[in-house]
Amino acid sequence: MRRTKAHGTPIGLYPWPVPTPGYVRGRCPLPALQSDIANAPGMSVVHTHRTLQSLDKMGLATLRDGQLAILDWDGLASLAEFDPECFRSQSDPVVLAEAKL
Repeated sequence: MRRTKAHGTPIGLYPWPVPTPGYVRGRCPLPALQSDIANAPGMSVVHTHRTLQSLDKMGLATLRDGQLAILDWDGLASLAEFDPECFRSQSDPVVLAEAKL
């Protein structure tokens, strides 16, 4: 298991951002280098840097001084084509009822 250089935190055990001490709605500590962030999904550092710059210019998210700030949750979710329903439990009564239809 690789670890970030900043704090020795294991990479790949959890999705970012994770609520941690210091977490404030829309912001959380992310003491990782861009190379650590790039390595997690197998991206190049250059592509990661350009992507982070794009998110900043679009007003969606910033990563500065070890702090990740999500500025526009809806815009970021839309860009990522994120569907929160994917996290609904398979044993959720609503999901089971919809599956029976």
